[in-house]
Formats: sequence, C-alpha cells, structure tokens
Amino acid sequence: MLPPCPARFTTRKAAILELLGRPDDDYTDASPKGAIDEGIRPLIDEINKLDGFVTTSSCAGRVAVFLEGRKGAALPVDERTAPATTAPASTIASAGGKGGGGKWLFVSHDPLVNGVAADSTSPPQHSNYSGTDWANVFGLEINEAAVRVDENTVQDDVGQDEERLVHFKFEPMILHVLTASLEHAQLLLRCASAAGFRESGAVSIVPQPLPLAGKSPVGAGEEEDDNPSMPIVAVRSMGLALASVIGICRSDKATHEKSESAHCIVTPNYLARLARVADERFAVNRTRTERFQAALVEAIQKEEREELAARTGTAALKKRDENWEDAETRRLRKKEEGLRRQAALKEQEAESAQTDGQTDGTEDSLGEDSYDSTVLT
Repeated sequence: MLPPCPARFTTRKAAILELLGRPDDDYTDASPKGAIDEGIRPLIDEINKLDGFVTTSSCAGRVAVFLEGRKGAALPVDERTAPATTAPASTIASAGGKGGGGKWLFVSHDPLVNGVAADSTSPPQHSNYSGTDWANVFGLEINEAAVRVDENTVQDDVGQDEERLVHFKFEPMILHVLTASLEHAQLLLRCASAAGFRESGAVSIVPQPLPLAGKSPVGAGEEEDDNPSMPIVAVRSMGLALASVIGICRSDKATHEKSESAHCIVTPNYLARLARVADERFAVNRTRTERFQAALVEAIQKEEREELAARTGTAALKKRDENWEDAETRRLRKKEEGLRRQAALKEQEAESAQTDGQTDGTEDSLGEDSYDSTVLT
C-alpha cells in the first residue's frame, strides 16, 4: 500500500502544476520550441492527476538533425528536459540551439511523412519516402566538392580544414517524474519496465541532509519526516535510439574563415532509409508509451482496491474489538443473564400454576350444575 504524500511533495507538486497550467504564450522552457510536446500531454495529464506523482520534464520522442559545436567549445546541453511538437515545415532552429557554434537544423516530434499520423502505432509504407528531398528537409546542401575525400582529410592534423559533423538522431520518449516516496518510485519503475522502457531508473533516493543551523535536536523519526525521500524516476528506453552522421561543415584553420553551410555526405536513398526507420521507431515508441500509461493506471487502481479492502478489514476488526471482554467480565455477564432467566422461569411457573387453579374451580362448578339439572329432570 502506498504511503501518504509528505507536505514537501504536495507543495512542490502544486508549484509545478501551476507552471504547466500557464497558457502557451506565457510558458517557456529549454527545448528548441520552448513548449511541452502535444503528443505526450495525455500521459502527462494522467500522471499529474495521480496522488504521489508529478512530471518535471518530458519528450514524446523526436527526430533531430544538428550541427555540432566547434572543437574545444563547451559541450551542448541536452534540451530534452521539456520538448515541443514541431512540424517539418517550421523546424529550422536558431543558431543558438547548440553550444560552441552548433545549431539545430531540423527538429520534429511527429513522424516525418505526412501520411503517418502522430498517434499511429503502425509502421509506414516504404514507398512514402523515396519521393522526398530529405537533404533539403534536413537543411543540408548537396555539393560534390564538399564531400570529396582525399589524403589530406584522412590523415590527422594534415588537412587545412576543420570539420564539424552533422548528426541525425532519433530519440524515443523520455519522462522524468517526481515521486512522493520510494514506494511510489518502485511502482512507477515496475510499470515502465513492463512497458518496454527497460533503461528506466531513479535518482535522489537518499534524502539530502538538512542544514543544522537554526534546527533544534530531533529524534531520528522526526528528522526523517521533515526530510522525506522523494525520488525522481526517469522513464526511458535507449534501445530504440538511432544515430548517424549525414553531413559536414568545414572552416579553414589558417584563415579561420567559417562556413555555416552544412553539406550532405550521404546518398538520397540513405536519407530516405533513415527517415523510414525513424518513422518505424515512432510507431514502436507510441505503442510503448500507451502501454506504459495503461499499466500505470491499472497499478494505481489495484493499489486503491487494496487500500479500500484494508480500510474495510480494519473497520471490521475495530467493531470486533469494541465487543471484546475479558474473562471476569464475561463471567459476571453470564451470571446475570442466568439469574434473569431463572427469575423469568419462576415467574412463568407461578403464572402457570395460578392459571391451572382457576381452571379446576370452574370445572367443579360446571359439574355440580349439570348433576342438579339431571336429578330435577
């Protein structure tokens, strides 16, 4: 049975829900679009309705094409803490999307082919991908000279050009959930693992120590109540992830002349195959997400039934306990009941004897009258 939610969790959940309830115009986050992905909103709403759970970040799954930053620059931060849904026609991101001069070229949280619905759990048809100019969709240029490989580009530190790679990635659903206790976290992890998100895990299992300043000495139990463990569960599956290098961006080391053009280095058929495989994984990802949501709802309903049964059983025990009596009390009660029964029996016998006497007198009177009547006749 799940324990009650501590006050700290209730306060933090209220603050998170207030932020999530803001209109899209007032809500911003660190994702390329700056809003919550519409494809995962049903799952988020379902989780946030449950006691003991609140989502802190999410992504329904996405395809991303990005130019990496320059060597020696700061590593880019993963912006999947709060993703968005973006259509292919409007997915060109700003230059600030990646650290060290890198940038997003394309981001989509929906299947790449328009004929494949965002909530589809069926793999797409192969023929839907060959007629699309995927290099243009992904923000790449086709330039034969840029992709020519010679001896200077093969040997380390020999070429005059600095290359930055363009990456194509499919990343499945990821969800971070703040839980009220270890028991809540364990339930969520069981549901995630059963649904196929086998790389799920939990952090912040051990509560951080409270500051000693200004605190009076308390017992171990009181300290634990003041600082409960509230794990954060990451629901994820890396088995569906897909990554490939599909382009380059070069700059001259000697002149430091920089080019912001990303050139495709793979064939159109290869890009079409990547797009098709990504949409296939979108379908599998959708199936696992729906399975996880159904498993979580079922698990919570089971916990509620067990809690109700426990409360019902406790009430029955309490009623039984109210009727309990020790041996001496029971002996006295039985003695009083016996005396009352004896008194009632004696009273009943007395009434019966009195009734019998009255009946005999009546019969004698009737007999004499009958005799006299017979003699006179």
